[in-house]
Amino acid sequence: MTRPNFAASGWGDSRAYRGEGKKHEGIDFRAAIGDPVFAVGDGKVITSKNGAPDPAGEFISIQHAGGFITRYMHLSARLAKVGDVVRQGQLIGRAGTSGMQHPEPHLHFDIKLKPSDLANYTSVKGVPSTGFFPESFGSIGVPAEALVPVDQWAKGVRERAIQNNIPLYVAGGGLIGYGLLLGFGYLLLKG
Repeated sequence: MTRPNFAASGWGDSRAYRGEGKKHEGIDFRAAIGDPVFAVGDGKVITSKNGAPDPAGEFISIQHAGGFITRYMHLSARLAKVGDVVRQGQLIGRAGTSGMQHPEPHLHFDIKLKPSDLANYTSVKGVPSTGFFPESFGSIGVPAEALVPVDQWAKGVRERAIQNNIPLYVAGGGLIGYGLLLGFGYLLLKG
């Protein structure tokens, strides 16, 4: 039996169903439909929409201090709207399968960073061997593994992160209520 916050897929994993050469830009956490999803840190909701026919499905994006944007995809329900100011640990949605090409429910979580803040990020976290994902929506995709504590990583996810030169953040209490509840603001300030 898997735990609800089990990281099943990580940064750079191949996505054959998306076409040759397509890579995963985030972390997938197993979930049941309706599991709560919480904001990882204080911020302002900048996207809350149904991205169909985009594979993101129902999703929410939050702008945080330090140039970071966190994105929560495949939701079954969005409980925050554009312009809402949310706090760390606030319920913002429910996990689901929206927009997905397969029926396995999970939360896709990823982090985008303003290009102007990339040099500061790389000075602390380094550059993954896979590089960064190209700029989209004004931001560059960076690995979430280095910023998100988890209490159970799939062995393959952990091994691929190490192979790709991505530091794993393993301190802290792990994920709570499947909601990625963590000291995100503290991590961003600390680098």
